[in-house]
Amino acid sequence: MLPLLLLLFAECTTVPEVRYGELEVLAVTAIGDRATIDSMEVYEYGKLIMSLPRGKQPGKLNYGDYVIHVHSPGFRTASFEVRIAQAHTLFRARLEVAEECGPRYSSLNGIIKRTRDRGDLWVKAIPLRGTGGFEAKASRNGRFLLAGLPFSDYILLVLEDDKVVHQQTVAPNEPVTIQLN
Repeated sequence: MLPLLLLLFAECTTVPEVRYGELEVLAVTAIGDRATIDSMEVYEYGKLIMSLPRGKQPGKLNYGDYVIHVHSPGFRTASFEVRIAQAHTLFRARLEVAEECGPRYSSLNGIIKRTRDRGDLWVKAIPLRGTGGFEAKASRNGRFLLAGLPFSDYILLVLEDDKVVHQQTVAPNEPVTIQLN
């Protein structure tokens, strides 16, 4: 639908078209099992716009960026950024088990060996479960470290400038050696 034009005081004013998308949130554990959502809050621009009890979903939201807080018994409260930009968004909220001693983090480290030096190397880690991603520049000798990561298996990408030159699935806390030709 084209934006609606209104004549106000002999001037043309464009009224932006508001678009809506349906948001559905699923809670999953680190091993992929479904978890019960006890309650959920939706924030827009730092302001609470919706507080939902067990079993309720956010439903229709204007296109835009939101922060979702998910509460589930036995798990830490999880906060996620979600962008609504299509008719239906299904979001998997990965929950971490609540621990008395604090959160459990992991790291990815290793070395990239290559036969020729053509540009900077970057390592990007994308969790297999949940959302987000992490990246770090490899040193000149090919060493890299990504620390403080949520515990998960990762898809590890190696980029030379803007080109993906290697990819593999890796487990955390185990050194990785990558050979590039």
